Amino acid sequence: MSNSVSSMRRNRGPLSMVPWFPKELFELDGVFDSLMSRQNESPADMLGVRLDLTENDQAYEVQLDLPGIRPEDVDIQVENNLLTIRGQRREELEEGGKDKQYHRVERRFGSFSRSVVLPATVSDSEAVAEFKDGVLKITLPKSEQARPRKINIK
Repeated sequence: MSNSVSSMRRNRGPLSMVPWFPKELFELDGVFDSLMSRQNESPADMLGVRLDLTENDQAYEVQLDLPGIRPEDVDIQVENNLLTIRGQRREELEEGGKDKQYHRVERRFGSFSRSVVLPATVSDSEAVAEFKDGVLKITLPKSEQARPRKINIK
């Protein structure tokens, strides 16, 4: 297939090859792209687990939004500058659930695992984790060697 035909199909979709076809009716390229990209998502992506990693002179701070996850369902480990957070969002079983007729189910349940390499050595024995309003905040103090030091001129 020539480059121009290939790029036309990729950029406008296969329906653009038929000039008389009302393209507005079936713009499916985005739908298929979306479905194909979702198959490569990790469980953390599927559960919507995102994290922020920030730094100051003394420590690294990691924040994760974990709505619907209980603190006892979360495990945090630091090893060789690799922070790993594992957890599970449990499916809520309601009484009479078998009699319910669902019209839409978008919430996801299951296990997740997120790992992030920390830019410098941390003092993992002094790490602190807080869980409030569905947000997990982990503070990882930098080791003494990783902290910036001021050197005075004599």
